[in-house]
Amino acid sequence: MATEIAISTLFGKVYFLLVDELKRRHLPFISLKPGDPIPVSIKVVLTSQEEVKLFTHVNVLAYTERADPSAVVDMATMILLSKSSFRELSIGIDPGKTIGVALLGDGIILRTEKRRRAEEVIADISRFLRSFKADKLVIRVGNGSTEYHRHIIKKIEDNLPRDVVLELVDEKGTNRTPKNRSRPISLDEKPAIRIAEKRGKTLRS
Repeated sequence: MATEIAISTLFGKVYFLLVDELKRRHLPFISLKPGDPIPVSIKVVLTSQEEVKLFTHVNVLAYTERADPSAVVDMATMILLSKSSFRELSIGIDPGKTIGVALLGDGIILRTEKRRRAEEVIADISRFLRSFKADKLVIRVGNGSTEYHRHIIKKIEDNLPRDVVLELVDEKGTNRTPKNRSRPISLDEKPAIRIAEKRGKTLRS
């Protein structure tokens, strides 16, 4: 499959931040300099706010100084998927001393994170809601550790909108390889992704 994302900037910090985010998500890309020919396979060009006017490509996304690079990559992801919204966003949470988080849009893996505090998970979910639109949002929490999953569920109930569906998922079998893989999956990502895919007991709807 041809690479569909290009980074084109002379600003070292912008390049580093975008490369780091793309690599973290296992998204392939090519590096170009402004003015270089852009291959026809490229669907999205990422650059700096200062350089955006140098491009005539149909999809040019600019990183703004001190912004979150993940937001730019989220927009690029939606362009690559040819989507403006999803029918369902499902968030899988694998509770423990380290908390795994996975975001799926209509079954497609969009984001994965590793966190140490429940507050960081709530912040992730809030960012997901800002970046991605969907008709329905389901949060699925694994039941593997009672102490940890109860703490996460309490934080979700206290901090997130009431229209978010909340489910408790049996973690049996969540180490199996997830379905609908669009990129390589590491071992520590699998449980959260599988939890996001698996229907559970509804706690709030």
